[in-house]
Amino acid sequence: GFDDALRKFLSAFRLPGEAQKIERIVNAFAQQYHKQNPQAFRAPDTAWVLAYSLIMLNTDAHNPSVARKMTKEQFVRNNRGIDDGKDLPRDLLDSMYDRIVANPISMQPFKNDAGDASIITYTNPQKAGWLRKRWSESWTWNARWFVLKGSCLYYLKKPPVWGAPCELCGHIPLHANLVARESEVPRDAE
Repeated sequence: GFDDALRKFLSAFRLPGEAQKIERIVNAFAQQYHKQNPQAFRAPDTAWVLAYSLIMLNTDAHNPSVARKMTKEQFVRNNRGIDDGKDLPRDLLDSMYDRIVANPISMQPFKNDAGDASIITYTNPQKAGWLRKRWSESWTWNARWFVLKGSCLYYLKKPPVWGAPCELCGHIPLHANLVARESEVPRDAE
């Protein structure tokens, strides 16, 4: 399946720490996967978003410094509408979640002098700062540290610090998304 192909691909080398380089690598994988499996998804972007999402799930599930692990429901919700506006089959997402949580993707992460790999992703962002995010479970607003790096928006409980554990709360892939004021959204985009 898709996650098996991603595992095999990632086992051949070490992912770099810079988000833009990771994006290019994941994009190359997604393009090739879609070329070899054209019926799997509606568009190559689906493979890109799903691969990136699985890498983030792997990091979240197997990083001991992440206290609150992503649930299956959160994983499914994060991947709604990624197949050219349509949802992927729930059983496909459920099974991929279960396999990643049960068996981590083997990668050799970059380590800095302090032995911490997690902060590397958040260095030299295009934008970073505090924002408030609304949580759908409780509909409350919480302050989170957001980092825009490449085509992904990461959110953390607090700004990352070298040598300290970094708790990723989640991510929002921005690849091929439209952002506009509500008054500017074309009717056919809804």
